[in-house]
Amino acid sequence: MWTDEEVKRAEAEDCMAQKALEQARARAGQPMSTPESIRAGDAAMAKWEVRASETLARRIESKELLSAGELRDALEITQVEIDDAVEDNRLFAIDGPDGKPYYPAFYADANLDKVAFWMVAQELRDVPATSKFHFFVSKRTNLSQTPLEALRRGRVAEVLRSAAGFANT
Repeated sequence: MWTDEEVKRAEAEDCMAQKALEQARARAGQPMSTPESIRAGDAAMAKWEVRASETLARRIESKELLSAGELRDALEITQVEIDDAVEDNRLFAIDGPDGKPYYPAFYADANLDKVAFWMVAQELRDVPATSKFHFFVSKRTNLSQTPLEALRRGRVAEVLRSAAGFANT
């Protein structure tokens, strides 16, 4: 059984809760974005796009990314073979500022097991090209090195697991 004091406290709490609920219902919803937040977001995106373009240009200039002709010369293959490899997701290209495809220079690395690389590339088939490039050249915590370095050391199974996790994030 409740005492009169407990009933009065419960009624007072109910009254306060009811008032809070009515006030919350009466408040107009706040907009998710404001003109200021939209301008700030647009400015941040513009800065990011400039930085991404500059980074891409540096990678092309430093030969981290090769034109189709440079890749053909390095691998001594035809454009048809490159196109077939891209179609089969064994190779990937990043669109350059001129709209032409550029290929990671590590394709021409004689110390890289091409079959192992192609297996990993298949695992990443649905990942955007720039993200694939980032995967291969960035140190992965679970490998303690970049996937390219791990592939050069024969750690194919570990790199495949890492690629599967990367592709599913």
